[in-house]
Amino acid sequence: MVFVFVLTGIAILGAVALVASGSGDGLEPVATDRPGPWVPPDRAVSGDDVRQVRFAVAFRGYRMAEVDQLLDRLAGEIALRDELIDELESQAGGPVPVHPQPTEPRTDV
Repeated sequence: MVFVFVLTGIAILGAVALVASGSGDGLEPVATDRPGPWVPPDRAVSGDDVRQVRFAVAFRGYRMAEVDQLLDRLAGEIALRDELIDELESQAGGPVPVHPQPTEPRTDV
């Protein structure tokens, strides 16, 4: 009986050694959980940009519902702002070159 346990242990250790040495299928490539650039730096932020933002979850995490609620509100306000700007520009006879410069996302967080 002990002989069977020893052979089973050797087989398991051999299988682990094969996988660790690169034989077999191996592990899948590592997928990053960090979000990419949240908005292209060459234009102003739009409501759709805010709707598509996804945050990386940290050790302590965050309340996803609260963040989603805030992002929905910001997206709506940005969309309303863009509609108002378009309406005012159409009344003025063309685009007014007063758009703010886009800011780079913070990378020190």
